[in-house]
Amino acid sequence: SGIICTTLSAFLFIPSHHPTYLIILNTVFMGIGTSLFSAPTKNIMLSSLHKSYYGFASSVISTTRSVAQSLSIAIITLVSSLSLGVVTYKTLTKDAFILLSSHVFLIFAGLGILGVLIAFYLIFVKDKNSNIALPNNQSSQEKASA
Repeated sequence: SGIICTTLSAFLFIPSHHPTYLIILNTVFMGIGTSLFSAPTKNIMLSSLHKSYYGFASSVISTTRSVAQSLSIAIITLVSSLSLGVVTYKTLTKDAFILLSSHVFLIFAGLGILGVLIAFYLIFVKDKNSNIALPNNQSSQEKASA
């Protein structure tokens, strides 16, 4: 539900003219979506591991988040350089910035939809066809050693 909220809020930013209160509400909605996605996902990942791997797994999660943020900035930079060319802040018009923002949010909304589709596939299709135990279940090897 969190990734869906975040994706929907990215779609809400696509129209070019919004009043300030709507931008604030949309940003709050995006933050709620991020919190609904981030904490449970980290909990599921860590609960599927032995306690001795928590530090390593937490560092991998943090590194992945940092790489994703860097990739987001790279996408924004690429889209702005392709859309606007070489401009300075003094020569950038409000309409050009709004158009650039719409393009960027459309790209990120598309990536969000891709993430939702991958999550649905992993939850509803892959788990039914997989022999891998879900995080809360113990595998047969763990039961034998316990």
